[in-house]
Amino acid sequence: MRMKPGLWTVILVLVTLGSCGAGTIDDLYHLREAHSARMSSYDRSGGNADARPIAPGATLTLAELQGPGCIRHIWVTIASGEDAFLRKLALRMYWDGEENPSVEAPVGDFFGVGHGIVTHYISLPLAMITSRGFNCYFPMPFNKSARITVTNDGQQPVGAFYYHVDYETYDRPLGPDVAYFHARWHRENPTTATDGSPNTTGADNYVILEARGRGHYVGCNYSVHQLSGGWWGEGDDMMFIDGEQTPSIIGTGSEDYFNSAWGFAHEYAGNFLGCTVVGRGEELADKTCVYRYHILDPVHFSKSIRVTIEHGHANDRSDDVSSQAYWYQTEPHYNWSPLPPVAERVPRTARQPKVVAGAIEGESLVPAARAEGGEVSAQPMAAFGYDWSGDAQLWYRAGAPGGFVAVRVHVDTESDYEVAGHFTKARDYGVFQLEIDGKPLGQPFDGYNDGVIASPEISFGKVHLAAGDHEFRFEVTGKNAGAVGCMIGVDYLLLKPM
Repeated sequence: MRMKPGLWTVILVLVTLGSCGAGTIDDLYHLREAHSARMSSYDRSGGNADARPIAPGATLTLAELQGPGCIRHIWVTIASGEDAFLRKLALRMYWDGEENPSVEAPVGDFFGVGHGIVTHYISLPLAMITSRGFNCYFPMPFNKSARITVTNDGQQPVGAFYYHVDYETYDRPLGPDVAYFHARWHRENPTTATDGSPNTTGADNYVILEARGRGHYVGCNYSVHQLSGGWWGEGDDMMFIDGEQTPSIIGTGSEDYFNSAWGFAHEYAGNFLGCTVVGRGEELADKTCVYRYHILDPVHFSKSIRVTIEHGHANDRSDDVSSQAYWYQTEPHYNWSPLPPVAERVPRTARQPKVVAGAIEGESLVPAARAEGGEVSAQPMAAFGYDWSGDAQLWYRAGAPGGFVAVRVHVDTESDYEVAGHFTKARDYGVFQLEIDGKPLGQPFDGYNDGVIASPEISFGKVHLAAGDHEFRFEVTGKNAGAVGCMIGVDYLLLKPM
């Protein structure tokens, strides 16, 4: 996605994350009692070997700091040849000598993008610059001490891990109103689908965060790997504050919570909201990652909070869902969702489209197709489900009965064949008759259905075909009384020797 750097520069300097005495650009001329410092991976010998390796199973300590102080910025860049290494590197942060980390997450998800991948984006608190430089600007205060580690849970060494930890220290302890930064990763792989009955309790919702104490939730990134076709959204967000049974905050759909509408048409990045992954090539075709940061509108809680969202309308979908939540709270914290073993963190491999042995794919017939009374093209079908061979079809958009689409089918061996096919049914699809070399074969096929579905395999009967090319013609003969169109969708054809 192309962005105008100048525009981002203006936006990012006008609003900053305020804590530990810092504020907006209007506060920059105020003097503050603080000492600025950095812990980094720089070459202590004065050379240029500024990276640190991390062997499999080893832990690298990025910083051990004495307070009172506040971490203002973290930057890292990583070189590793291992697949999904961003899910295999575990980032942990400990405040004031605690045993259970306040931050525990895969490195990639912590910096804003799931699925173990990188992509260029810029938000106010987090950024991945040209997919290589990872940045975090969430302020992280501590009174006594801070410790940050990265553990390599992979099977291959990390060749180079570069880092900066920019921080301030103060002469006086932080006040009682200062809350500590927290971040936790969570995954349900897969979510359990319900029958779609009305959901008023949120009992089966996906849980983004469960925290106990006093604080405020400041947002999340949310990753979905679809395991079936259609739209993964329409899940309402529900936030239960201080033990309430009926949530104080209820939304109107997944895309609405992430401040989009009507789905996610393309990738974009804003200060507080964005879609970093959607609709990419085969490897990421079923994967989406979005974010929503409550920087200007944190969600406050005095005793506890449970941030949830439905997976599909009324939890009717079963998908691989993961999320990274961020919040501030008083200590001690509830040790919710400890980081699972690496085998439970790695992303799923890309789904392979359905393949029917011996099928003549409808979309492969489009380049030589001849249409009258309408237009013909190849149409991707994964958005409607995974029942179409090759995730696509030949799509003929006829205006009225009498229109047709003719395709050329090559036969290698003369023989008697059973002719079968797989077609699309929907409310705007008509009735067609199959003709081979000008002769009708079988019964007309009614493509009407109230929703978009793939038909069972349909047999048109037997025909004798000589070796060579043959014209298969699909002519619209009418439409069902309930239909509102005359379209035809050919998923595939099969010629079965008899």
